[in-house]
Amino acid sequence: MASSQKSDPASHGPRIDCRRCNNYYVTWDPRFPAGCKLFTFKSKSQPSITVWEATGAPCEHYSEKVKNPRIKK
Repeated sequence: MASSQKSDPASHGPRIDCRRCNNYYVTWDPRFPAGCKLFTFKSKSQPSITVWEATGAPCEHYSEKVKNPRIKK
């Protein structure tokens, strides 16, 4: 029985921070707190890691959130 080995997502370019993506949302499910609107799933870890584990490739649909210019820091 041969096991398929997938490389670490961090070894293929910069790590994707889903919390900065337009498609990311926080769910009400404590078992699966992170969600992706585009792929319509919930996950225990960041959705980009789930995408990596399923496809072996980084998420290609990352879209950075636009900051609201009316909010002052």
